[in-house]
Amino acid sequence: MVHVRHKPGFTLIEIMVVVAVIAILAGALWKMGHGLEIQHQVQQQKEAFAILDSALQEYFEVTGQFPKSIDNAALSQEDLARANTEFVWQALLSVPESRVVTDRFSRQLLRNQYVSPEVPNSAWPEIYDVWGRPVEYAWHTNMAFPLLRSRGPNGSFEDANELPDDITNR
Repeated sequence: MVHVRHKPGFTLIEIMVVVAVIAILAGALWKMGHGLEIQHQVQQQKEAFAILDSALQEYFEVTGQFPKSIDNAALSQEDLARANTEFVWQALLSVPESRVVTDRFSRQLLRNQYVSPEVPNSAWPEIYDVWGRPVEYAWHTNMAFPLLRSRGPNGSFEDANELPDDITNR
């Protein structure tokens, strides 16, 4: 009678099962980490809006009004957002009380990529969100406080296919 001795080791199926389990766990950890990153970005954007709200309040206390928003139908939605935030940033820096508050604002959210037709030869930066898109600013005389709005992580305003994830200062 011949005795066949098996060498100790793992079969191919056992190795494949272990690799599959590791891949499933890695995917779950990546998904969880990505969700935490988005939560962190949303929190950063809310903090940026809180600083801008404080600066706008200081501006109002000195001047008695908020910076008006520019309405120009010839501009695209993004260019209009850039022009408005450029104008607002210039206005906030013009008042010493609000300038003190804007010093706390992250300079990473300011970029000088657009020259406003409303302010020729301007060199004022525009305000962007943490995802690199321009923040929308709106204030009209019938509004109690200006509206600041970011498109949020999905990059579109209230997409019908997704849950709205827009971030505002309200």
